[in-house]
Amino acid sequence: EEKEGAEEKKAEVKEGVEEKEGEEVKEVIEEKKAEVKEESKEQKKDEPKPAKEKKDSEGTVTCKAALDALPATTTRLTITACKDYKSELLDFSRFTNLEELRIEKKCFDYPSKVKIEGLKKLKRVSIASGCFHCTNADSEVIIRNCPELTELVIGDHSFPSFKSLRMSGLPSLQRIQMGAECFREVSLEVKTMENLEVLVLGEGCFEKSLHTVIEGEGGEIE
Repeated sequence: EEKEGAEEKKAEVKEGVEEKEGEEVKEVIEEKKAEVKEESKEQKKDEPKPAKEKKDSEGTVTCKAALDALPATTTRLTITACKDYKSELLDFSRFTNLEELRIEKKCFDYPSKVKIEGLKKLKRVSIASGCFHCTNADSEVIIRNCPELTELVIGDHSFPSFKSLRMSGLPSLQRIQMGAECFREVSLEVKTMENLEVLVLGEGCFEKSLHTVIEGEGGEIE
């Protein structure tokens, strides 16, 4: 009996040791899992985050191929050079989300027709000096049906020999500013622009105009 009791006790002790060892093993496993989890978090922190998509799609153009490749969703367009553009028509109307158009100095000698039409979100057009020197008899600029356009700025000696400037459907236009020698051979008509506040014309602009029509309320002419 004593022998049997000792055996039972021995078995119980063994069982207790095994249970304790099992618990210790479980604890070690849980600790390892926690460590792995923590390491994984740290790695994720260190990983470079993907750049957030810009709300505004901005495009900078230095050649015709770059202009042609721009998506129609472009909202801000800056043209710094485009000497290889040899098409007679330059049409920005496909950029339906365009909000701002900037053309920098001495761009575009070839196009004889420039269209900025039906751009519902366009707010500002800025064309620097020395742009658009075509001398064709049918050369023209069309800016129309851009209800949000508030400002049109053109630098010195741009469009000096163009024969026509057609502007209409620009109810929000507040400021027109042109430098010297722009549209020398064009008749000036500013009509149905009820919000126009400032019209600034440099020396020699519209100097060969056969007739000048300026209609609107208030505002300032320089």
